[in-house]
Amino acid sequence: MFKKTVLTTTILAAIGISGAALAGTGWHLQNGILTPNPVPVHTAHFNPILSANSEIGIGFLETQSNYSENIVSPSGSDVENGMMPGFTLFGKDTFNAFGIRHWYTSISYARTSGQTTYEYGQFNESAQHSTNNLQAKFGKTFFLNANNAVTPYFFGGYRSWHRVVPGAVASPENYHNGYIGLGAKYQMAVTRHLVLSANSGVGEVIGGGMSGTMLSFYAHYYNMPSTVDFSLAPRPYYTLGVGADYRVTTRLHLLATAQYTDFMNGGSQWQYFQGNQPITQGYEIGFREPSSQTSNLSVGLAMAYQFG
Repeated sequence: MFKKTVLTTTILAAIGISGAALAGTGWHLQNGILTPNPVPVHTAHFNPILSANSEIGIGFLETQSNYSENIVSPSGSDVENGMMPGFTLFGKDTFNAFGIRHWYTSISYARTSGQTTYEYGQFNESAQHSTNNLQAKFGKTFFLNANNAVTPYFFGGYRSWHRVVPGAVASPENYHNGYIGLGAKYQMAVTRHLVLSANSGVGEVIGGGMSGTMLSFYAHYYNMPSTVDFSLAPRPYYTLGVGADYRVTTRLHLLATAQYTDFMNGGSQWQYFQGNQPITQGYEIGFREPSSQTSNLSVGLAMAYQFG
């Protein structure tokens, strides 16, 4: 009995000493087998998702833009398509306020510019196309578990589009619109360095308008200004995207994104102008901006500095 007690005590002491010796090595004894310690993606002092949501950065974009007007005509509608380069500036932050944790806010600016192809029936030519888009989001992040989170948010923004089509009735043309909506972002921390995300949103285009510089012929022969302004009716706005955020160092992140956006502008009211020259006296001419649809697919690469 005494020998068994001594043997048992010795074994327990050896196990205890071995456990103490293994402490801090990343290994432990499990059922007598040497096993590596699990490496948590999230710890009390570090969360990859919160880190990905607290950064400021700059990136490069390539955008495939497709625009078409809804006109019932034998010659077809105005269509403009093309791939345009651009850049983006962005900032995201997660903060605590009013006794609530993980508020989320972001702001981004994107500009694209390049040559597109303008088509109208059998006629087509190169067009100059540039856009500016400013967008802000505000919401709250909810953690499903340590490595998965959902962030519902409100979003809103302002977009402007400048295009020059030398052979058009009006050129240049300047479009603008605001938009508001509701969206959500899902994020998954795959490792301590990599966060994948998917987002979607639904909203409405508001405050749309267009101004066009008319051909000098019209201003000369009709009682109308050289630039005509049109108000555009509200229409739906949709967006869907995916992204990856990889933490290279403690503060430096690399991002890859793909975002699809589809929205419409409603048609304007007709505007009529009377002839003011002998050959146009008694004649009336009318103009309107038709309803249209724009779809953009943007892919981007960016680098960001984590400040959170």
